Amino acid sequence: MKKFKSAVALFLAVLMFVSCFATASATTPASETEENNTIEKANTLEIAKEINGVLGTDDDKDYFKFKASKTGLAKLTFKHNVVSGAVGSYFTVTAANKDGVMVGQFASAGTSTTDTADFLVMANADYYIIIEKGIVCDTTLGYKLSVTVDDSIKSETEPNDTADNADTLELTVSGSPKYYYGTAVEGDTDYFKITVPKDGVLNLYLYNDFMPKSAVVAELQTYVEKNDGTQKLTEVTSIAMTASEESKIGPSVCVPAGDYFLKITGEGIGAYRTRVYFRETANTETEINDTAKLADKITAGTTYKATLDDAGDKDYYEFTAAKDNKGFDINFKAVAGGQWKVRLLDSNNEAKSETLEIKATSAGKEAKIETKPLEEGTYYIEVVAGADHCSDIYEISVKEKEKSIVPEPEKGLLDKIVGLNWGQLWDNFSGWLTEINFIGMLWDMVTSVLMGLTLLFSSGK
Repeated sequence: MKKFKSAVALFLAVLMFVSCFATASATTPASETEENNTIEKANTLEIAKEINGVLGTDDDKDYFKFKASKTGLAKLTFKHNVVSGAVGSYFTVTAANKDGVMVGQFASAGTSTTDTADFLVMANADYYIIIEKGIVCDTTLGYKLSVTVDDSIKSETEPNDTADNADTLELTVSGSPKYYYGTAVEGDTDYFKITVPKDGVLNLYLYNDFMPKSAVVAELQTYVEKNDGTQKLTEVTSIAMTASEESKIGPSVCVPAGDYFLKITGEGIGAYRTRVYFRETANTETEINDTAKLADKITAGTTYKATLDDAGDKDYYEFTAAKDNKGFDINFKAVAGGQWKVRLLDSNNEAKSETLEIKATSAGKEAKIETKPLEEGTYYIEVVAGADHCSDIYEISVKEKEKSIVPEPEKGLLDKIVGLNWGQLWDNFSGWLTEINFIGMLWDMVTSVLMGLTLLFSSGK
């Protein structure tokens, strides 16, 4: 009986030991498996699961491979103990694609415990995390590594290197911004198609959220008809973000309803985040309108809104002066601060007015070009940037001056009598006499008088 109890106790002890071991194994992160110092020997890293690693020598490198089922934003989390007395970088963490091209990198200092980095990953593509030492030291460095992927973001889908295969980008109108992500690898071009529903104002936004940071250029384009009738993509506005900048916001640019394309190129290795903000504004300029040939035809009395998105931009407006006009007022109003130069040109590009210079430090400043009567024909209003370009939205309109009515001089009495239409007066008078039967009335009156006289004389006898 004692032997049986001893056996049961031993069995329970073993069971408890195995149970504890299993529980510890379930909660303890997996560890790297050496050798894993090349892409070919990389350890598999499961999404959202932590793995332990150690850099045992100064030249040791650890490679880990993972794959996302959907395109998304990967977040790499790197943890390690504080290294006593450490100064500077103790780890270099690099993310690379299957070709070994770096898509993200950061340095983790010995004084930190957790560092993170974001980078874009494509669906079903292999990516690698490479861990290596920063500053050479004798300490064996242990760390923990994990990767999660947010696949709810909106991102480019390769290939999208032409306007024909552009990704659709939805405008940010109100509420939460609609962000789009893409890679900014040198030599790569990304196109997004934008549909502007109504006349309005656009602003381009770029963000440099990733490591390493990259220089990125965003260019808004639209199709413009060439002389031979073909269509050509032409720049409307652009912004350039350097690698040292966190973000870049482009100037306001007025655009009519229609289709546009956002072309993004990068210099270096990395990724970007972008969005396009839109607000509706009626009667805007039509970019491209930077020459007299492409001038917007404007209606007299209608106010138009426009912008100069850079110092080299020009806006042209066309109107027609009819015969015997009395001149025009060209009205300009600064919706916000800025500097502009405005002048009137004829069809031969010759100035017909002095240059009107506007310097507005706040909204509401107005200015005007007044003209004398113009010869019949076509005229252009040219708007360019001032000495220091800081243009925002402006308003412009053309109004024809009203023809003045000159009162006739007061006539004397004799002139008024001579000037009367006597023929017309006689016709009116004779017509009136006929209408009231004047002759009949006169005969009746004469007859009545004679009869009265007859009776009077008869009674006297």
